[in-house]
Amino acid sequence: MSMTETSDTGNLDAVAVAEELAGFVQHAVAGGVSMREFERGLPDRLLVVGCRLTDQFLADQGSGDLGTTCEQDGHTLHRSEKPLTRRLRTIFGQHSYDAFVYRVRRHPNSAIAARQ
Repeated sequence: MSMTETSDTGNLDAVAVAEELAGFVQHAVAGGVSMREFERGLPDRLLVVGCRLTDQFLADQGSGDLGTTCEQDGHTLHRSEKPLTRRLRTIFGQHSYDAFVYRVRRHPNSAIAARQ
């Protein structure tokens, strides 16, 4: 897999990521790539790796499900009916993840009091 292709983050393996970067180095050496060309190609690949690792980090956080209710500062908070999608921009790119949120009132348009 080239570094520009997407990967299923559920199968992300740190060893595979390192092997992909090592493959880039080996290909550059075998192809007689200049140091300048190598330096120009490396940051994009590192950003792709950072993006994939960030996606994995977000996925591994779980859904934030603490049960249908939870207590916070003396208030009973109510879980959303389904996980909400949250978008996030990092230095590695755009990401999104799904997680439950908790509100003081059950109504879905009330303010979010907690995210886990």
